[in-house]
Amino acid sequence: MPGLAGIGAESGSGVGQRRRASHLYRAGMLLRPAEDAIRLDFRVSLSSAAIGVGLSTLLAVIACAAALFPKVMIDGAGTAETVMAWLCSGLFSLPVMLMVAALVKMRRSQGLLIDARGVWWYGPGAPDPRLICAWTELGAVAITWKQSAAPGISQPVRPVVGHALEVYTTDPVLDDRLDALARVSETERPVLVDPPPFRYRLVLPDGGMAEVAGAAVHRYAPTLWAGSHRRQWNPVPGA
Repeated sequence: MPGLAGIGAESGSGVGQRRRASHLYRAGMLLRPAEDAIRLDFRVSLSSAAIGVGLSTLLAVIACAAALFPKVMIDGAGTAETVMAWLCSGLFSLPVMLMVAALVKMRRSQGLLIDARGVWWYGPGAPDPRLICAWTELGAVAITWKQSAAPGISQPVRPVVGHALEVYTTDPVLDDRLDALARVSETERPVLVDPPPFRYRLVLPDGGMAEVAGAAVHRYAPTLWAGSHRRQWNPVPGA
């Protein structure tokens, strides 16, 4: 596979490239995504999360009932059983409250829009979609994923996790664009051959969304598309 360092790179000095990229980014903040932009909605489905919330709520209700009515719920209950019931009710209630708070946050509208100009972000703190990287700023774009080093007890097949959109630039023009778009450490081995020096990673919620993102990049920026690759295993989420 030929080197990718020159794909999509602009001619001229590094300073000139940074100035042009900065200008494009500021101009993108005043624009709107195209009508045919492909949307990737990061909101978590309530169906799977509701199971955990419902189970924890049921256990919390049972524990509270045992604490309030120990004689009815526990045959021969005494002070020790009542105290234990109160402790259990608190133990089960705390996860319920934490999960509900997390669900409220995860159900906020947020995600990506990909069109002919580049990649846009919408969500909390960005009432209007804003361009986080224009195609003209990038040298290559790929989808990456990782696979656990060994199968788990409940997972005989090594799970594929950590799908992410990775973009490469010749200069650090994407620093501070978006918290979720993090620069990858230089110590991590790149998945591409001779890539541009700066790499940024935006973790996607699942593999299905990674396929949609890859297809969108291939549609709107085929010369930048570098395919889907497995990156080295790291147990840290997002790494």
